[in-house]
Amino acid sequence: IVPFIPQAGSGTRSFWQSTIGSFGPSVTDSYTAGGTSHDVQPNDGTVTTQVPNAIVPVSVASWLGQSRSAELEGHYGTVVKDRRFGAVLGSVSGVTPTVMAHGVQYLNTEFPILRPVFTVVQHAELTSSPVLAALFEGDGGLAYTATRPGTVDQLVITDFGFGDLTGGVTIYNVTYHPGDATSFRTN
Repeated sequence: IVPFIPQAGSGTRSFWQSTIGSFGPSVTDSYTAGGTSHDVQPNDGTVTTQVPNAIVPVSVASWLGQSRSAELEGHYGTVVKDRRFGAVLGSVSGVTPTVMAHGVQYLNTEFPILRPVFTVVQHAELTSSPVLAALFEGDGGLAYTATRPGTVDQLVITDFGFGDLTGGVTIYNVTYHPGDATSFRTN
């Protein structure tokens, strides 16, 4: 196995380092292909096509979103570039990063390595804009509850690979609920 990590400044790199600690000298953030040095890009499986036995951390949500590239474009008119290049997700301690439901892969919120992500909106904008408030405020915020056009139960947030927070999700002993971000504000 040849371990890689995304380039410096990547959120995926920072999260991975904070999760598993420091890396030894055999872990690098660049590789050579075709005589040219390349940085390992976050959530991009290119290194796995260029270096035999390469392994690199990838966001499960990003991988899922990329796996649904054509579907997302069809449902939402949004282009999500598929940069997996054959990279596959691995299990940790026997727990898979995705689960199947109704023939579709979703983020497994029981996976032992999870990263909470937040939408950052200035508090002043949230309080002065009914549109932003409808999107992000409280457990009824549309960012968490909107469904795919033509469906009544397929959440947009899970279409793009993120977890459904309905009922709360506990990550590293903190339970998150839709709209909780308003309680984390500092401005």
